Parts: sequence; structure tokens; C-alpha cells
Amino acid sequence: MGLVNTGSTGGPGYRIYLVQDGKELIVLLGGGTKKDQQSDITQAKELSQEYKKSEEASEYRSSKEETTAKEKKEVNIMALTRDFKETIHSRVQSDPEFATALLDEAAYLMLNGEPETARLILRDLVNATVGFEQLAVEANKPSKSLHRMLSAKGNPTMDSLNAIFTALRKKLNVDIQVHAVSSS
Repeated sequence: MGLVNTGSTGGPGYRIYLVQDGKELIVLLGGGTKKDQQSDITQAKELSQEYKKSEEASEYRSSKEETTAKEKKEVNIMALTRDFKETIHSRVQSDPEFATALLDEAAYLMLNGEPETARLILRDLVNATVGFEQLAVEANKPSKSLHRMLSAKGNPTMDSLNAIFTALRKKLNVDIQVHAVSSS
């Protein structure tokens, strides 16, 4: 298993660390900005070791118990999803710069043709900060509608996006500035 840093896709971004395990690519949830890269690498190495230990424990359990491959995969997916949400939530709570970087990245992606990823980042940021119930009050929209808007296939209106960005900016106490630059 080797650690891979995906780097940034241009503009302000955050890094995500991956480990290859055979034919599988494991996402180590907890990347960060360039400024925090060294501490993020240390954390990614620790997460890699935890994954390896949990994999060994899983292999041991499967030799003791008869578990289908489908059940094992479902268990792993559930654990990764929970870990991701917990990791994002705790990182946003403990590191305001990370929260700001996520908001910045969502705006950057939205304006540069990657709205699906931008919506997913916004969803995670809402969950970790204002919450969907409070956002529903501030945006004057039903919570379930906001959940759908910020799903991978969501289709929020400009008014809804404005309400979402406004609530997040207010919660994070930041402002967003957009500057046009020449593409040549």
C-alpha cells in the first residue's frame, strides 16, 4: 500500500489522500489545504495504518465467520460513509480555515463547470455548520427540497444557491469575492 496525494485541480483547493490496496483505491478522508499539507500527510499515514489494521481484523473475522462478499462490501461502505461525514464535521468545527476553503472550492467549482461536485461540497458544509433545518428557515424552503438541491443530481435555482451561500457566509463570517482573469 502506498500513499497518494491527489493534489489540487487548480485554483484554491484541497488535497485528498488515497491508498491502493490491490485493485481497490481507498480514499483516506481528511485531506486539507496546501498550508496544512505536512500535518495532513501525517494524518493520512495514520488513517492508512488504521485501514490496514481494520482490513486485517476483517480478514480474521471472515475466516471465523461465514460472511458473503456482498455483506462485507455493505459493511465497508457504511463505515466509510459515516467516517467521511464525521471527519468533515470535526474538521470544519476545529478548523475555520478548512471550512472557508470548502466554501471557496464550492464557489470555484460552481463557476468553472463542475456543479455536481460543488453541490456535494456545499451539502457537507451545510451539514457541518448551519444544518439543513436552520438553512430551511433562513432560505424559506423545505428542508427536504434543500437536501435534494444539494444532491449529486440536484438542480437548485439561482435564488436557492444564493440563499445557501448567504447562510454559509454568515455562519462562517466570510465574504466571497469573484475576479475575472484572462484565460490566455
